[in-house]
Amino acid sequence: MISLEGEYPIITQKGALIEENRNGLFVLARNYDWLLMVDTDIVFTLKDVKEMEKHLEDADIVYGTYVKGSEPFCLVRRGAGFMMVSKKVLQLERPFDRIKEGRLLYGEDLSFFERAKDIFKIKMASEIRVGHLRTQIL
Repeated sequence: MISLEGEYPIITQKGALIEENRNGLFVLARNYDWLLMVDTDIVFTLKDVKEMEKHLEDADIVYGTYVKGSEPFCLVRRGAGFMMVSKKVLQLERPFDRIKEGRLLYGEDLSFFERAKDIFKIKMASEIRVGHLRTQIL
C-alpha cells in the first residue's frame, strides 16, 4: 500500500469485470471512514480529494463532474469514475452487481446508484471538475 502525500492510503483492484473490482474495493475499504473511487482515465488534484471529503459531512455519496472542453457536464445518470462514499455505504454487500430488467442490463455504476438512491443522500459536487482522458483516432 502506498500513500498520497502521506495522508491517503491507496488500494487497488484489477480484473476483467469492473463490477467485481468495485465490489472488491468496498470489501477492502470497510475499515476506512470513506472510499474515493477513481477510474484510471480520470485526472484530478489533491484539492479535489479534499473537497470531496468536505461534501461527506452532509452526504453519504458524492460524485464529481467531468470536463469536456471548457464546460463541465454531469455524467449521464451519475457515475462512479470519481466518487466518494462514506463508511456506512461501504457496508453494502455487492452493490455494483448489475441489475437486469427484462432484456435490459444496467451498467455497474447505474446499478449502484439505483440501489443507493432510496437509502443514502447522494450529492453531485459540481465545483469539482475532473479530467477524463480519451484517445482519439485521427
